[in-house]
Amino acid sequence: MDPPSTLSDDAGTLRADVARHANEEQRSAFLANRAIALLHSNHLDRCRESLSALKREEEEGRSLHHDAARVALIDAALCMRNRRPADADAALARFVDGRGATDAGARATAQLARAQIAASAGEYAKAISALEGVGAACATSPAVTATIVALRELSGDAAGADAALEAAAATPGAPTTLALRAAERELERGRAAEAVAAYERVLSLGARDKGDKGDEDDLKLADAGLVKARAVAGDADGAERGASEVFEALLAARGGEAPDADALEETPPDSVLARAAEVERRLAARRGGKRGGGGGERATRWKRRKRKIVYPKGFDPENPGPMPDPERWLPKRERSGHKGKKKKQANVRGAQGAGASDAELSKKEFSGGSGGTAGGGGGVKTNAPDADVMDKLLSVGVGKKKKKGGRR
Repeated sequence: MDPPSTLSDDAGTLRADVARHANEEQRSAFLANRAIALLHSNHLDRCRESLSALKREEEEGRSLHHDAARVALIDAALCMRNRRPADADAALARFVDGRGATDAGARATAQLARAQIAASAGEYAKAISALEGVGAACATSPAVTATIVALRELSGDAAGADAALEAAAATPGAPTTLALRAAERELERGRAAEAVAAYERVLSLGARDKGDKGDEDDLKLADAGLVKARAVAGDADGAERGASEVFEALLAARGGEAPDADALEETPPDSVLARAAEVERRLAARRGGKRGGGGGERATRWKRRKRKIVYPKGFDPENPGPMPDPERWLPKRERSGHKGKKKKQANVRGAQGAGASDAELSKKEFSGGSGGTAGGGGGVKTNAPDADVMDKLLSVGVGKKKKKGGRR
């Protein structure tokens, strides 16, 4: 198969051979995925060209019904990248009023996107209107209801938030979580009597589904909340009876063992412990360890392989002999046994330089002869200079005379 870059041209139009062999669904998927990839890579101009190709496919009737929602969402996302929230909302509104009117799922997706755009722009009333227009599929959703309540509180409409929560809790088929949150809100507002009625309504909502862990937890919370609401309302006897029932249920769940109140306060909830165990398991998997359900088994670590020691040729490790000189790597001049070379010194007595001159003068005296006597036998010293000395004195100054004057 060809690389993705060769399936279409720069304008986002599929090649003729690819469009000929691909069906409508594949062709729409190619173009939509290319537009989404260009949008995430911040190539907005090329994404706009691919979006135009998708719109041409839609106008010519070659796109499927669910592709219209994808085109509207890509168009809205492109407008948000260009910081044009009004155009993004208008694109989604056109889809909701047009082809989205017959598709509940696509309409809900577009309405949720419009609510997010309005909420990010600070238009809480517009966001609430978009959420209320999602449809019956999400009318009893705890997440949607909680978002509507939070938006009404941000806009300063606390009464509207209470009314929205109560209306969602009173809807047939609504989960017990909504009724429980409505009762908790009444208690937080200080309306203890209304909170007691709300908690009793939670406990009386239909048959209790024992197989649903979430409903069982909500009912336990409702029992505890009812005790607290009765105590706040001043019904001490009712609160005492409710507390006794809750304590008996707790004893039955623990096999008759009475719980320690201090230990219960210090023990984190099961949800926190489960979350901590999940985080620890992920960290252990990232480090390369494997943990079982309850054994805490760690993966065996790799043992470092010992390298074989290579000895010099002819060396016997069992009979190593004398230890080598520890100073063998030092220069010879830095070793402790190095003495260095001694210079020859002349035997000189007296002042410095006097020995050589006295010995020379003792051999040569100005007596006219080698023996130092005049005439050969008298022993009388004369002042006549030696012949060799006279030759040296006469030879000084003999040579070429330097021409006078310099270069002209």
